[in-house]
Amino acid sequence: MPGKMVVLICWEILDGVMDELMPLAKQEKEATILLGDEQRLFELKAKARGMAEILCVWTVPHYRTANDVAKEAARRYKARVEGNTEYVTLGTVIALASADLAISLGTKATPRKPTPVATKITVKPFEQTAIKLGASSGMFTEAELAGMYKISIDEVRAVIAG
Repeated sequence: MPGKMVVLICWEILDGVMDELMPLAKQEKEATILLGDEQRLFELKAKARGMAEILCVWTVPHYRTANDVAKEAARRYKARVEGNTEYVTLGTVIALASADLAISLGTKATPRKPTPVATKITVKPFEQTAIKLGASSGMFTEAELAGMYKISIDEVRAVIAG
């Protein structure tokens, strides 16, 4: 499955669960379900609900709640049973297109670099001047200045840079 988006994989898992769950749910509704199948139905409902909860996190503009995802899963199941190969779930076309594009370009998704957080400067202005003077004169290292003023080395660097 290289190149597939997580959302698509989750939909595929949910589809597989629905394919097994829906016939058992029909038997339950008709009161013809066997005792051993009741436990399996309970497990499948729990698994389907879990996948719906996961999917609603990633499909927010289209499906805001797990109930919305569950309704879409039922529509997808109905489309598969009816042989409707044209049925498209909102949000999956973009995921498919971007996955295919990444594969065709031979690129891999790379995680974003975390945005550096600006270090808050807690020392007073006159202490900042002393830190800058001590660092620029070479009298003290950043670690020594941090120890003297009981601040982090990152804050010493922020004072020197600022």
